[in-house]
Amino acid sequence: MKNLILVSFLFLSTVLFGQAKLTEKSKSYTVNKELAKAFFERINEYRSGLKLGNFVWSESWYNNSLTCNLALEKNNAWGHSSLENLPPNVDSELIVGFTYMNNDNNKNLNYKYIADSCLNQLLHSPPHKSVLLKPLMTEKIKEKNIKMFLTETVSVDILVNLSKYGSVSCIASNYGEYTTIKFIIQLSQDNTLAKN
Repeated sequence: MKNLILVSFLFLSTVLFGQAKLTEKSKSYTVNKELAKAFFERINEYRSGLKLGNFVWSESWYNNSLTCNLALEKNNAWGHSSLENLPPNVDSELIVGFTYMNNDNNKNLNYKYIADSCLNQLLHSPPHKSVLLKPLMTEKIKEKNIKMFLTETVSVDILVNLSKYGSVSCIASNYGEYTTIKFIIQLSQDNTLAKN
């Protein structure tokens, strides 16, 4: 457990502050759509608990976020600055990772544990949390909802970028002694991608 926490902290520090080339290339990777959907569902469960509407899964956005995730893997990079040619109608993008040691203690990690861990990372970062708490495009904006994601008094129609559709892609990169699960979450008002 100590190794898991240390590696997760080191990876999170790199993601938050480095956002650059990774020092080590993965030996192999796998795409895990089932885990991506489990994380997406966990985000919606969290939003439901706060009486916020659920984001709607979009295959278009899944394909786009997966393309971005695969490009990062191919380029041995991690972070927003490494993503190129995003469609102009991406309202929000979140990137989060989960790293664990490849040993007997971690053979039975389940999707719920991974999803909860990644959700907690996002919730401990105010900019990421504000994206998870924003109202849906179809909801009436109430003062209560606005206070959840605004930190200062500003004109709402300038700051609020409401989303309805989205997806999560997931790649598990095996580095030998450890594996890093990389999630990219993309949200938009539209169900389809706009052309650049």
